[in-house]
Amino acid sequence: MKTVITFIMTLSLIVTAMARPTDGNLTTDLDSETRDMNADAQMLIAATAPETTIARDSNAETGAMNADAQMLIAATAPETTIATDSNSAEESIPDAAQQAEIVVAQDGSGDYTTVQAAIDACPDYDHKHITTIYIKEGTYHEMVTIPHNKHRLHIKGAGAGKSIISYGKYAEQLWPGTDRKVGTSGSATMYVHGCYITFEDLTIENTAGEGKKIGQAVAVFTNGDCIFFHRCSLIGNQDTVYTYGRYGKNGFIVRNYFLDCYIEGTTDFIFGPSIAYFEACTIHSKKNSYVTAASTIQGQKYGYVFHNCKLTAAEGIDKCYLGRPWGAYAKTVFIECELGSHILPEGWHNWEKPGKANTEKNSYYAEYKNFGP
Repeated sequence: MKTVITFIMTLSLIVTAMARPTDGNLTTDLDSETRDMNADAQMLIAATAPETTIARDSNAETGAMNADAQMLIAATAPETTIATDSNSAEESIPDAAQQAEIVVAQDGSGDYTTVQAAIDACPDYDHKHITTIYIKEGTYHEMVTIPHNKHRLHIKGAGAGKSIISYGKYAEQLWPGTDRKVGTSGSATMYVHGCYITFEDLTIENTAGEGKKIGQAVAVFTNGDCIFFHRCSLIGNQDTVYTYGRYGKNGFIVRNYFLDCYIEGTTDFIFGPSIAYFEACTIHSKKNSYVTAASTIQGQKYGYVFHNCKLTAAEGIDKCYLGRPWGAYAKTVFIECELGSHILPEGWHNWEKPGKANTEKNSYYAEYKNFGP
């Protein structure tokens, strides 16, 4: 049965059209006076299916803001029902395996036994049709690449913690037969170079561990535009989610949208130059370190926006920064988020060091109506 989805998004939020602090302090408290500012905020949301309807009831306070916001819409196939208040993938999309065009199953009951084989079987440069892939329950030990010629894919699992894509590459290991290190960019479990890709009800993890002999170990590497993660668990340590795609010379903007996701890591575990919007996500720190490390490109209007997210920590973790600027023009904003007691009162670290551009002067960090202990 065809069902048009509606899921909840915020319609009016301030992102970057706000006064920059003049005292060089990276942390801005956006209080009630900002209601009078022009909220020239483009919501950082990818569009997979333009037929999809988005609805949200603004509360009294956000409704008081000037909602001069252009919504870039993220959704999955119009035949899919998304229920954001559902506790299980099965309730949200019944008989998903029967509805999918391609089924992945380790026991041979599907079309393919590996996720990569299913990706490879998808049409090239398909700009009209959304190809659906269902990944049955199981742990798939493989590195997966979605190349630039694969577009409009909806990849759904049986649930986060049930359908797991797992690999263990890490930056300090060597490429086979060479003395060259893999590096951060070479360490990912999932590479997403195509555009209009939706991931739903999956776990994607890097199991390499952490430490000086491991270095960075990426779980998800996004490089295409309009990448949507819904009800996914993204697991790693240092550098879990690498939003690699960057603002191009022709004005191409690379956008990521994370809805109802769980993301965990240790240091800089959400990082990179892309635009990314995080809605109702749990962000879990496993080490006294930094949550984000944006490297927003100079001239790019937006960087990272976290709205209605919950920041938690492992036992004993009590000294975490919301972020630090990997690049000199980093932009990161937390809006109406629950900040755990592990978040330091100062919030941000300027990461100033010799030879690096003036991050304190050029970066933009802000908080609005966050709460917590």
